[in-house]
Amino acid sequence: IVLGLLAGAVAQTVWRSVLAFIHSTPFGQTDPQFGLDISFYAFELPVWRSVVNWIMVAIVLAFLANLVTHYVFGGLRPGAREGALTRAARIQLVTLAGLFVLAKAAAYWLDRYELLFRENSTFTGAGYTDVNAVMPAKIFMFSVALVCAIAFFSAIVVKDLRIPALATVLLVFSALVVGAACPLAVEQFTVNPNRAEKEREYIARNI
Repeated sequence: IVLGLLAGAVAQTVWRSVLAFIHSTPFGQTDPQFGLDISFYAFELPVWRSVVNWIMVAIVLAFLANLVTHYVFGGLRPGAREGALTRAARIQLVTLAGLFVLAKAAAYWLDRYELLFRENSTFTGAGYTDVNAVMPAKIFMFSVALVCAIAFFSAIVVKDLRIPALATVLLVFSALVVGAACPLAVEQFTVNPNRAEKEREYIARNI
């Protein structure tokens, strides 16, 4: 009964979001960063984010289910001399992994818009670091994710799992260096020494 009530509540919330998306109307005011009508952030962005999140969850569940199934039926043979994966297992698993990375690329793209209403220590919205470091990093990560997705799909034809393995390392390394370390360095060495001047334009946007 509890699960049924929760499922009903989730379905009702999703349906309301879909209706708001379909029948969204412009607010007549655009944001200062992307020039999009504010209605995009109220009605459309939440739906696109939900779609991407649900797709990522579904792909992860499908990947785990395929992993278990291939292990049970012999498609996955750890330590086997002739190969740990059969052709069918390799194709299914790398395809799912590539689709997940594509969904992650879409998530990076949507992250840029969500910065405009993120709360920080000073005000709500994108600050100097967000606009000048985090947003470019998101675009870079979006591009890297697309390249990595192609690398995963290439393993369907090329029987070399080192290619998707290297793609995974590249994606993680880029996320740590470009996605995390670079914005932190900009915040520490560029914004903090002169925060009032650097954040002046973005505080004005918030006001």
